[in-house]
Amino acid sequence: MATDEVMLEFNQHPLESRWRRTMISRKSHRESGNEVSGFYGGIRKLSEHSEISTWESLWPTLTT
Repeated sequence: MATDEVMLEFNQHPLESRWRRTMISRKSHRESGNEVSGFYGGIRKLSEHSEISTWESLWPTLTT
């Protein structure tokens, strides 16, 4: 069963904070702003391989 909502979790906020988790609709969610000023309140899907690689390079290294 697919859902049109995605839960985002922001780990920098305490567990009890109302800012810790939020739900967004994948169908009706739109960012505002632009490339020069930045995007505000928006999440966008990455599509360019170079952009995806840049973000992946920022992830912490997993240690086991």
